[in-house]
Amino acid sequence: MIRPRWWKFKKVKEYKKLKAQVEVGNAFHALISLQHFQRINVKVNDEIANKIAENSLLTKNQILFLSESIKQVHFYRRSHLPDWCHQCGSEIYNFSQLKCICGQEVFSNATSMSFVLIKR
Repeated sequence: MIRPRWWKFKKVKEYKKLKAQVEVGNAFHALISLQHFQRINVKVNDEIANKIAENSLLTKNQILFLSESIKQVHFYRRSHLPDWCHQCGSEIYNFSQLKCICGQEVFSNATSMSFVLIKR
């Protein structure tokens, strides 16, 4: 017998709640998308703006406005470990797991990101 994917959930209600959760895009998603299209020399048109704005806090018109207003997008993120753990202050890390000895992540994909926008 083939069971449906939701068989692991004790309640169908939990499954429906999980299924209903949608990732929502924000300014980060918009800027990283605009940088992508600039890098590959593709002009952002209505179709692309709609795709970027899908499930986003920004509208298609806002995406188009940003695309027309921004000459270049530069994305920077941390390329080294922090000087100390922001949770406990320790300078000693578990380097194989990229965590502090207290268990706090010290080097993840989402830490210390910045954008520099150059206007037209």
